[in-house]
Amino acid sequence: LKIMENEKHPLDDLKNDDLEANSRGLLVADSTGHTTRPGIFASGDVVNGARTVVEAVAHSKVVAESMHQYMQSLAEKETT
Repeated sequence: LKIMENEKHPLDDLKNDDLEANSRGLLVADSTGHTTRPGIFASGDVVNGARTVVEAVAHSKVVAESMHQYMQSLAEKETT
């Protein structure tokens, strides 16, 4: 699990993680936070750029739910 704050360019800490970035240097992720690498999620300024705190928290809630669903699917695969 990697949780980062965004005090510097987002890819500075992630450049070795094979995560795709767009032309603005932001991580590529879908609306539920799935990045281009399975099991890796992103939210907030590293995906959307500078937005309001309310927007960041709202998106992070969606991403947290998506992460939970992903983890549950892994647990289900282990039991079958």
